[in-house]
Amino acid sequence: MADGKGRLKAPVFDLHITLTSGQVFGWKKVDDWYYGEIAGKPVRIRQDNNSLQFEGASRNEVADYFALDEDVAAICRRISRNDPILSKAVNEFRGLRILRQDPWICTVSFVCSAFSNIPRIEKKLQNLRTRYGKTAYIAGHPVHLFPSPRSLADAPLSQLRACGLGFRDKYVKGLGQRMRRFDVAALRRENYEEAKESLMESAGIGEKVADCICLFSLDKHEAFPIDVWIARVMANLYSKEIRAMFPKTKLSYKDVQSFARAKWGKDAGYAQAFLYIYARKHKLGKERKE
Repeated sequence: MADGKGRLKAPVFDLHITLTSGQVFGWKKVDDWYYGEIAGKPVRIRQDNNSLQFEGASRNEVADYFALDEDVAAICRRISRNDPILSKAVNEFRGLRILRQDPWICTVSFVCSAFSNIPRIEKKLQNLRTRYGKTAYIAGHPVHLFPSPRSLADAPLSQLRACGLGFRDKYVKGLGQRMRRFDVAALRRENYEEAKESLMESAGIGEKVADCICLFSLDKHEAFPIDVWIARVMANLYSKEIRAMFPKTKLSYKDVQSFARAKWGKDAGYAQAFLYIYARKHKLGKERKE
């Protein structure tokens, strides 16, 4: 469709749950439309039962971004089988999908996420968009597009810090310099371990951030990002199973990830996404008061 308008069938999909699940930033809701960016274009989209109405991008771009080719129903059956915790999460948040974000946007977003809550992350990224990105319009509404790698590579550190990045300013600038010559297509072709190792060669990208990038932009669904919140959730909800595999007192990142991979295999990332949103709503990752 030349005008960038259309409808798509979207079974087993919930637009609101997906866009507010903590895996993506920058989407704004106005009335019943969500405004954001897909494939470098301003887009607006809304859900009508089992279909999506969209403007601003092609059918293929929208379908790819929302991973509408994935058999999420089958994934949900697999991860919730014999797992009462995930059965509750899947039933409550049915329609959650893992997106295929632009790797550049996803990378900067999660580098900026360290030691921040979602509102603070949104503010930092909005500052970057406003200062260094282009403003485009869709249906009369402004959408601040994400800055290019070059624009952030050329930005003075003082200005990046003024956007609220703090010590991450040098990491974001360095990522802009590296992404000028970074082969994203090659990352998609690499297996999970290779892609994660390649990402961690960049300053500012540790295990958790690399796993987020792998999961939310590179189709590596075996990735299982573990922040402080998820670590507490796993310790609270799966402690007996984890201790049966790793009886030692202090668990490492790799221990919890190995447990997740053993339990959910290549669907571990979907298990993480459902556990994260379920635990946030029910405050299962809060520290217990003695």
